Amino acid sequence: MRKINLNLIKQLLGLALPISLSLGVSASISLVDSFLVADLGASALAAIALSGSLTLLIIATLCGFLTMYGIRVAEADAAGKLEDMQREFGSGLMLSAIAGGLGATVMGLSWFLLAPAGQPQEVLSGMRPFWVLSSISIAPAALIMGYRLALEAIGEAWLGTALAVATVVLNAVFGVILIYGLSGAPALGLTGAGLATLLANCATLAAAVIATRLRRSTSTLASGLRCSVSTITAQIYDGWAAGLQYLLETGASTVAMLLIGLFGAAALAANQSVASVAIMIYMLPLGISVAAGLLVARYTAQGQPEMLKPIIRTALALVTAVMAVAALVFATLGDVIASLFSSDPAVISTALSLFLVFAAMQLFDGVQSVAIGALRGLHDVVKPALITTFCLWLIGLPLAAALGHTLLNAPAGVWIGPAAGLAIASLILLRRLFRRVDHELTLQRP
Repeated sequence: MRKINLNLIKQLLGLALPISLSLGVSASISLVDSFLVADLGASALAAIALSGSLTLLIIATLCGFLTMYGIRVAEADAAGKLEDMQREFGSGLMLSAIAGGLGATVMGLSWFLLAPAGQPQEVLSGMRPFWVLSSISIAPAALIMGYRLALEAIGEAWLGTALAVATVVLNAVFGVILIYGLSGAPALGLTGAGLATLLANCATLAAAVIATRLRRSTSTLASGLRCSVSTITAQIYDGWAAGLQYLLETGASTVAMLLIGLFGAAALAANQSVASVAIMIYMLPLGISVAAGLLVARYTAQGQPEMLKPIIRTALALVTAVMAVAALVFATLGDVIASLFSSDPAVISTALSLFLVFAAMQLFDGVQSVAIGALRGLHDVVKPALITTFCLWLIGLPLAAALGHTLLNAPAGVWIGPAAGLAIASLILLRRLFRRVDHELTLQRP
């Protein structure tokens, strides 16, 4: 029986907790906006939903695309190569700026697709300034992400968390003032919400620049920024597959949601309730995945491949424990949780069945996330991304359609498909991961 390595648990949780909190806080900004504009009416809430869904898709893609830049910073830091670390940091910030600009452009141009896509005119009317401001906000948000990834890579994850919290708090403060015209400001309504997000992101970005230069542990890194085309090219090469994977995973979830919608409003409401809870709980396994990738990269760079299997096993044990507790809560209190979102008996009963499926699915998703994260720490990105995409799109979604609308004819059947796809992906990825670790160990033998 293997001994529990408390030091590894401490290292993993020391990274995973602030990273998970950052992800959770960042994901809540759309909820904050929804709360702030609630008094403006249904059209304003619908506008937030439209912009929030597309912003989430773009930010998720950018997060995946830039993830490998953080791995490269961690490797340089672990190897004690200051100039390489400064070059990776400076080049990563430049890549973040470029990617953020492209993301802002994509969202801005998507405005012209909303009307042809049949979105209600009462929602689109007067929404354009808000949409433009929300689009521009993606650019500073990408740069903040660049700072956070580097801070996590060098062990300053809590500073990254502070930046995430600052963004949400500033967005709420600016939102209240600009939406409703407090403290002498004009009441801008929905446009004020967009302006608040832009100002909050810009202020947080300024804080990130100042904090990294003044803080002793990061000042050397921030004061000697370097940038090279070859490093940016290498970061793009490492990151494109991860970005595409995030995009396609989010797309698969959207397709599953559309399949749920075919069952009617009650099913869609139940799905939204369950997904809202599940995505927040999933931030901890996702944080453990990122932490595992960073630690794998650091120990590999330090020439200690014998630490890789203990790191991976510890990360898998933590994820399994977290999701087992979540599954128990979902199974025993699913109806209670659902009743917090709706009093409709149809919504509550549907949500309870969905909670049971989500419990199993998130366990498989957590395992495959740890495998993906550790493989990224070994610079194995493309094939794992293809494996997950194949299992979700060519196994999970066809099963979702067959089980949900033919064999079981129930909303829960839709999510059994992706759960099965993720289960298969997790097994394949774990096999690939341990083979790669064995290869690393072989390379270190005399």
